[in-house]
Amino acid sequence: MAKKQKATRRPAKPRKDATPPKEEVISIDADLTANTPELDQGDPAKKPFTPKTLDKTVIAIPLLNKLNEEKKKLEKKPELEREIFPVIIDLNLEYPKGREGARDWVLKTTKEIIGDIGSNKDADRQGINETKSKFSQQYLFASLEGDVIRELVKRDSLPKEEPKAETIGASVGPRAIYHIWPDFAIKSLIYKSISTVKADAAQTSFSAYGEGIVWAVLDSGIEATHPHFASHHNLDLTMVPMWPVSLRAK
Repeated sequence: MAKKQKATRRPAKPRKDATPPKEEVISIDADLTANTPELDQGDPAKKPFTPKTLDKTVIAIPLLNKLNEEKKKLEKKPELEREIFPVIIDLNLEYPKGREGARDWVLKTTKEIIGDIGSNKDADRQGINETKSKFSQQYLFASLEGDVIRELVKRDSLPKEEPKAETIGASVGPRAIYHIWPDFAIKSLIYKSISTVKADAAQTSFSAYGEGIVWAVLDSGIEATHPHFASHHNLDLTMVPMWPVSLRAK
């Protein structure tokens, strides 16, 4: 008997008039990109420093927004009085002359800038609070106009010393200022503590309100002879206002 041959199906040849399937194109809604800000493009042929970039790096964004808002108002009404912003200047720990060197440079330069371009030269209203700043090695507390803040950041980017004879190029070290923050007003948030410690969840889930529970805090005191208290006089009661006798603990 003759063996039966297996039937094989040859692949169909594509028709000459056949068109390839279209690729699926996903369109992006124009509304999603309408408000997308355009990013700044860096030019490698130029120096890496630009005032706009430096502002965003050194000046905190909330403070920068306030400075920009005031700038727009002054463009419309130049006769307006310049606003004085409470700020905290964060010193750069990697400054070549150390933190004390950075502090001295900021103190000196701030006074020079206020004398050069400051609208309000009253030391009681504009300047660095040196008394308050003595209690911190890292921060300087100040009240400065917007133009003074910008000029301080600008001068901090420039070389602070003449290059030595054996040095090639300009002597540009790290900046004395690491960051400038807005000195936000302190607000009382005691009424928020119940949610902070999740006590409201305990009340809702277990009806636990702390009734019948007595809390006690035991404090063994502090070491009054520690060098910190000797330097800052934190325990010197003559330097702080005393409470009325009626409010003192018995």
